[in-house]
Amino acid sequence: MKVEIGENNCLFIFLNAAEASQMHLHEAATDFGDALSKAVIENLYREAAQRAGFTPAGYRSRVIEMLPFRDGSVLLCFRFVRTKPKLKVRARKKYAQALYHFASREAFAAFLDHAGQLKQLPEAVFESEGEYRLLVAPHAIGLEALLKEYAEKCTVPFAAERTKEYWRPVYCKED
Repeated sequence: MKVEIGENNCLFIFLNAAEASQMHLHEAATDFGDALSKAVIENLYREAAQRAGFTPAGYRSRVIEMLPFRDGSVLLCFRFVRTKPKLKVRARKKYAQALYHFASREAFAAFLDHAGQLKQLPEAVFESEGEYRLLVAPHAIGLEALLKEYAEKCTVPFAAERTKEYWRPVYCKED
């Protein structure tokens, strides 16, 4: 009997033809469902694990695979399946619009002076007491790059919804 510790929490046992027939481990006679076969395989595993010093890392199930060869020898693989890794789930809006806030009319006027060459328009422009907010689509990369120089991005939850409800719309893009 040859025993080897494999990768991925496995133990391999190679039995020559004489050892396999002595333990009745050949393809035709092996039925893993009966009590005698289970006891033989369990004893074989315990002896091999003790001889190799194998202790499986945390696992949720054990898989036993048997590969018989033409000459009567057998390779047994005891594979210990580890617990399932926990998946990290991240959720984000696919089409989240960005909201930019201008604190004064002067900042908004400076933005408009430089926005003439842009080919992208904001989704909407809102005004309240001399302050302006622009709602920008996620695909308007050039517009957003220019807005970062003159305005602050609003990251407060539901800022866009509150702006649409309480601020006066100056411009709304038609769909």
